[in-house]
Amino acid sequence: MSEIDIIVPELKIVQDAIIDIPEFFKMMKTWLKNHRFYNLESEYEEGTKEQLKTSKTKLDSSKRVDDYTEYKIITIVKFHDQKPIMVETKGRKHKKTQCRLDIKIVSKIKSDYEGGWEGSPLKKFLRGVYDVFVTGGKKARLESELKNLTEEFYNELKAYLKLQQI
Repeated sequence: MSEIDIIVPELKIVQDAIIDIPEFFKMMKTWLKNHRFYNLESEYEEGTKEQLKTSKTKLDSSKRVDDYTEYKIITIVKFHDQKPIMVETKGRKHKKTQCRLDIKIVSKIKSDYEGGWEGSPLKKFLRGVYDVFVTGGKKARLESELKNLTEEFYNELKAYLKLQQI
């Protein structure tokens, strides 16, 4: 079984926003794709409360670093109390959504994602020795790289939302 280490437990963005939701997801997926992450929309929920729409989307993004290690960035985006509005920019009208936005980002490193060290207790012991003595310094470097990528993604989302404010 693979081992999962949580590198960034939780980064959150909570704010009221006027946003083009499809464009926001396009920006998120483009950033992740440009950093060589594979994106999977693993969960989608939608509901209505008091005539206002609420939706939740979970985006699982993964990137294989080497034959043993995989980065994972999990992004959960919730749009509460959605209300469609028309916004005029540069003389043109655009459909946007006024809502309460809640974004949560978690990043993890998954070691032995293919299960190559599974099986007998001897293999598990050898894996422990390998993790400590062979990949010790490499693991710290990978954790730092994933933390930096996650913070860069978080800052990119915040900057995009700030640009969308009227």
